[in-house]
Amino acid sequence: MATQKGLNKKGGMTLIEVLFATVILGICVFSLFQCLTMNLEAFRRTDFPQGVANVIALADAKYPFVIKSDPVEDLLVDPDNSLLDGWTYERFCDEDAEEEEDEDGIYLVHIIVKQGKGGIDREAEFFKYIYYEEGSGND
Repeated sequence: MATQKGLNKKGGMTLIEVLFATVILGICVFSLFQCLTMNLEAFRRTDFPQGVANVIALADAKYPFVIKSDPVEDLLVDPDNSLLDGWTYERFCDEDAEEEEDEDGIYLVHIIVKQGKGGIDREAEFFKYIYYEEGSGND
């Protein structure tokens, strides 16, 4: 009879064991997705400065800093998104710098580079000082 008792016993996992294994598996999958998300965000952050540098290099080639008569007009670049896909470049002189021009000939140029659809995702702004003496014309 002892052998019959051993045969009637079924092997397998109880419901508690299955739930416990499912919880452990869920925690592992959640941790894996969390690591993947952080890595993708870190990749996006490192990609942004390189993209800004590329856009500025392309813009400097397409729109050089050449002043023919009026720095405010000659340095103006309306938002241009044709340089690199998903990026927008814009350049203009500060209006306050125009008033100071009479005294010292130094202009403050704003350079704005935006990434994202319509240029609304991320933005970097740089400043450059330009010296221009009236009548010098640096062609």
